[in-house]
Amino acid sequence: MIAGYVGQSQIQESSANGKVTSKGNAIGGLVGEAYNRAIILNSYSIGNVQGNTNVGGLIGLLTNSSVTKSFSSATINGTNAVAGFIGKSTNNSIVQNNISLGNQYKQYKFDGATDKGQLNNYTGNYEYEDNTGTSTLDRKDINFDGKIKVVTKSEIINQNFYKNTLGWNENIWDFTGIVNEEVPRLKI
Repeated sequence: MIAGYVGQSQIQESSANGKVTSKGNAIGGLVGEAYNRAIILNSYSIGNVQGNTNVGGLIGLLTNSSVTKSFSSATINGTNAVAGFIGKSTNNSIVQNNISLGNQYKQYKFDGATDKGQLNNYTGNYEYEDNTGTSTLDRKDINFDGKIKVVTKSEIINQNFYKNTLGWNENIWDFTGIVNEEVPRLKI
C-alpha cells in the first residue's frame, strides 16, 4: 500500500506489491481511501488485501476522485463492500479504463458496493471472466452497460486490448509479458 488516505493529490505511474491486512475500513492494495479530487492514473496493485468494509484490490473507498488506466491483480477478503478493484465509490467519482485481474474468494471481481446512482462516471472498465469470484454484473437491479464488461483470456493476452480498448500508453506500460499471461508492468 502506498497510502492510507489521499486527498487533493495525484498518484501516477505507481505500483504496490504485497500484503495489506487490517481490521478496519477503507483498505486497498494501493490506496485505502482517495477523496477530495484525488487522481490515480496508470497504477496497479498485486498481492493480498484483507479488511472489514470498503476493501478493494486497488482502492478501498473512492470519494469525489478519479482512477483511470489502472489495474489490480490482488486477492481480496473482507466483510462488506469488497471487490477485486474497488470496494465502493461515492460522490460521482470517475472510474475509467481499468481492469480487475485478481482471483477472489467469494467477493465481486470489480466493484463491491457502489450505488447505481453513483455509476454515472464509470466507463470502459473490465473484469476477467476466468478468475474466481462473483461477477460484478451479477449485482441486482443495476445496469452496467458501458460501465463494466467481462474480458476473455484471448483479449488480455493481446496488447491491442490494452492499447486500443483501454487506451493505455505503450510508452508508460510494458506489455511484453502478457502473451505468457503475465500482468502489464510500468516501464522504468
